[in-house]
Order: sequence, then C-alpha cells, then structure tokens
Amino acid sequence: MVSIKLKIDRGKGWHEFDIRRFRKIIGRHSPDIRTAIGRWDTPSDRKSNRHCRIRLGAKIIIFDTTMKKAIFWDNDGVLVDTERLYFAATRQILATVGVALSKDQFIELILVQGKGAWHLAIEQGVSPNCIGDLRNQRDALYSRLLSQDRSVIDGAGEVLEALHGHYVMGVVTSSRKEHFKLIHRSSGLLKYFDFILTGDDYIKYKPNPEPYLLAVQKSGFRKEECIAIEDSERGLKSAKSAGISCIVIPTELTKTGNFSQADKIAGNIKEILTELQSLG
Repeated sequence: MVSIKLKIDRGKGWHEFDIRRFRKIIGRHSPDIRTAIGRWDTPSDRKSNRHCRIRLGAKIIIFDTTMKKAIFWDNDGVLVDTERLYFAATRQILATVGVALSKDQFIELILVQGKGAWHLAIEQGVSPNCIGDLRNQRDALYSRLLSQDRSVIDGAGEVLEALHGHYVMGVVTSSRKEHFKLIHRSSGLLKYFDFILTGDDYIKYKPNPEPYLLAVQKSGFRKEECIAIEDSERGLKSAKSAGISCIVIPTELTKTGNFSQADKIAGNIKEILTELQSLG
C-alpha cells in the first residue's frame, strides 16, 4: 500500500502523518474531516500517491502531484508588490527629458509588450546615446525605492510553505539580479525555491519563451509537467509560447489585460492552492 501523507495545522506549523496513523486520531476532530477522508481514501487514490494537507476545522486541500511536478513563479506582482515602484521610477526619469509616461502607456509597453518605454524619449528628440544613462538613472532610483518599500504579497509565504516539498519550485523573473536580491533581502521567501532565474540569466525577456524554456530545463521535468504563475499578458504569452500551463493572478495594473489564453485566473495568490487541484 502506498503511503498517503497528510499535514495537519495545529496552530504551530504543519505536522505530517501517515494515513494509517492518522486514522487512529481522526476521531478527535471534526466530522467534516472524517467525511472527506472517506471520499478520497480509495484504492485509486492510494495508487496515485496523492499528497494532502488538512487544516483542522477548515477547508481540506488535496495536492495531486501525479501530473504537475514543477511550479514557476513570476516575481513582481505575484510574490512582491513592486511593479508600482518600477512605474514610479520610470515615470520620474522620463519626466526629466520631457516625457509624461501615463499608467496606460506603462501597462501597454512594459506589462503587455515587454519592450520598454525609452523610445518615447527618442521621439522627443533625446539622442539614442543618452538612453543608457537614463536607464542607469532609473535603475538607481528603483533601487532606492525598493530599499524603502518592499511589500510581500499577502498570503505569499503561507502558500509557498504549503506547496514546499510537494513541487519543484523556481522563480522566473525579468528583474535584474541586483534588484531581485534587494527585493528579497528580508522577504523570507527564497527558502522555498529550488532555483532562481533573473533577467541576467537569459538574452530574450518575456514575452519571449526563453525564460520559461530555461526553467523547464532547470526543473528536470517535461513541459507538460510544469505550470507558471503570472500576473501580466507578457508573462502569460511567455509561458504559453514555451508550451506550459499558466495561472494568472491579475493585479491593479494588469486587471484589464487579455488573459483568454490562461488555464486559470485566480483572484489572489491564496486561490492558487485550489486552482492547482483543478488542473491536476
């Protein structure tokens, strides 16, 4: 008999039990949990080697890892609330050369097309030779903003902890390594990941499939066994072009995007747990 592992939250973290041992203590807990055990503890489930986590008195979450083996997480907008800071830094530097970058322009150029906004400065008469200096100024300002305001998305730590050990997990971001390290200097999230890919690790950025193709290679699994968690159109396109499934969590900046290609759309990161179940 294949062992089915359960993890029970007793208010002091997750505790793991073999299903046979769990049967001995299940009577002390709620009828809902006993009923649920009866529903899924079948011969077919035992053969599939399912893994489960149970929060006492709360919803039962079952992770079937027989299909998806690896999860690739976008960073900005999914794990941390930093896209607004990138927008602020880009807008402020472009304003120094007479370009008023609107939120809609930022969304379209950066979060949809992924091609940047520096051409707007060139159209205003700025020499192409000066773009590198403007970019450096923006990056320096962005670093200062990050050092003052690094916000982890609510629920990110809880979700990553729940998934940790059940999937190979990696971060796939277009952020520069310098900024990524600054963002996660005190986030407490990096311990959950098996690998990190930043913008310094590939030549072509999202929406090109290169980042996710590299992630598939790093994971050691087939693309059909991998899934991406994204928040933007460019990220979704990158994942789907690489041939992998994708769940999108729209943010305030991306909520008007076209996510018709997404396998699932979640309202927030906490919903990822249930969405993964439905994708099997």
